[in-house]
Amino acid sequence: MNAKYAIIDIGSNTVKLNVYSVTKEEDKLPVTDTLISQSTPVGLINYIVNGRLSDEGKERLVEVVEGYASLAADLNCSETLCAATAALRSVSNGNEVSEEIRNRTKCKFIIITGEEEAALSFEAVMKSSMEPPESGFVVDMGGGSTEIVGFADGKPQDKISLPFGCLLLHNRFVSSILPTRKELSLIGNYVDTELKRAPWIRNYGNTAFLVGGTARAVGKLWCDETGKRLTNGQEIPVSELQGLYGKYAVPGKKKIMTMIRVIPDRLHTVIPGLTGYLHLFRAAGIQKVVISFAGVRDGLILRKADQLADRKNNGSN
Repeated sequence: MNAKYAIIDIGSNTVKLNVYSVTKEEDKLPVTDTLISQSTPVGLINYIVNGRLSDEGKERLVEVVEGYASLAADLNCSETLCAATAALRSVSNGNEVSEEIRNRTKCKFIIITGEEEAALSFEAVMKSSMEPPESGFVVDMGGGSTEIVGFADGKPQDKISLPFGCLLLHNRFVSSILPTRKELSLIGNYVDTELKRAPWIRNYGNTAFLVGGTARAVGKLWCDETGKRLTNGQEIPVSELQGLYGKYAVPGKKKIMTMIRVIPDRLHTVIPGLTGYLHLFRAAGIQKVVISFAGVRDGLILRKADQLADRKNNGSN
């Protein structure tokens, strides 16, 4: 059996499409390969007014999803799943928006809870890592929230979703494009306060797997400084990220030009995101991070592959 599946991931900052090929041979576990990966910056969090996604934001979202759904149909995907995270679970009209997308695209649609988002990221990271440690963290920072999983013996033990994504931190605390030192201090205080909701944060060792666009943006800046190429599984000492922060927290013209060259779409959110990371690392005692290219979409397709395997084992078609 060989089939194609599309997953459209609706986040607070971007909408992403992955198209996967899932191959199932007799008596073997399904194998998934990524055929297409695309991303469109939408910034849905900027369209939230009085706790609701505005009509303008809804139309912008539907326009992007319709385009991706059309592409999936052209590729003869067996199924297209839309999965929304903090972008829609945090607004009062999230179900209304999801119903309109269902009606206009005929896609399946789910709104993922924060804990489920954390679990999906964890599953994807563990299955994509060559030799994950016995204990550590998986940290998925998006635009509107950050999901943290503490794991031991290779299994998740504690997980939480906290309201400090890179775009939310920028919008709430930064008055211009780049933050001032005072605004960075406010971001740090806010993250420290939210982390008090996770008293278990120091229980899982000193290694964190970082997932998502913020992690990759930070990794790209680090690579530009070190002359390395960002790859899945890239290890970075936290001390070097602290040094990176010292150079970019309040950057001069040269560093701003570097950011424009290396991460143009993340120019305004990377420093708020890095600030949040460093306060998390300090609270948890994290000394080393691993940049993972896996994420929620990969977790969803892995679950789909597991369902296909179960169906085969149970004798269903």
